[in-house]
Amino acid sequence: MTTDRYRWALIALAVVAVVLSWWAPLDKAANTAVDEGLKRSLVTFATARAANAALSIAESAQVGFSAGLNGNLTVGKILAPVNHLIEQFSEVMLAASVAFGLMKLALVVGEAKVLSALLTVLVAGYLFYLLRTKPVPRWLAVILLLTFLIRFAVPAVTVGSEATFKFLFADTYKASQTVVSSPSPPFPGATAVAKSPDQYLGDLKQWAERWIEHSIKLIALFLFHTLLVPGLLLWGFVKGTRWFADQGKTACG
Repeated sequence: MTTDRYRWALIALAVVAVVLSWWAPLDKAANTAVDEGLKRSLVTFATARAANAALSIAESAQVGFSAGLNGNLTVGKILAPVNHLIEQFSEVMLAASVAFGLMKLALVVGEAKVLSALLTVLVAGYLFYLLRTKPVPRWLAVILLLTFLIRFAVPAVTVGSEATFKFLFADTYKASQTVVSSPSPPFPGATAVAKSPDQYLGDLKQWAERWIEHSIKLIALFLFHTLLVPGLLLWGFVKGTRWFADQGKTACG
């Protein structure tokens, strides 16, 4: 009795999979999610490159700030590690943008009509064995599993990752992005002349500390958004799909 229930449940799920493959309710939401994520990463990448350029200008302008060598060296000590972090930060943002681009490409592949047609044929073969309570050939089960993952895993993971990001980290992202997009570091010039060296260096340290803090937060957010959450969701999706395949073996055995 239990075996019959599993078998009919698998038949129903297989039919639903074919319907969803052609109906594609997640495809539009997944594309929107990828576009939003890509836009965020590109904006942050551009911000990092602009900050890097600003720091380079600030470093080159050190000579006009103070006639003393000690003042120049102190400014350089503050700017150099921040500039190095900004370069690494921009590389992470570029990698995040590439990751979103790969997701977009994977969605295009998954949305192909030929893939839905292949899935339909494979499900028909799967149902043929289920209805006759015969063991499903291993090659058929493997190809069906891979096709199912290609068709549904990326849209489901993309939508789930974006939903998690918006629910948990949207406010943190906005706050950190606002800080790193704020005015450039205080330049040695007209503003700095009106201040003592200690005041100028204090402003520079505050800017550097804020930038470091929020850039690290953004790095963590994008790694979470493009690696950790998608990886966990994909793992769960694969485990569920393998359970589906194992139940098919049981029902036919």
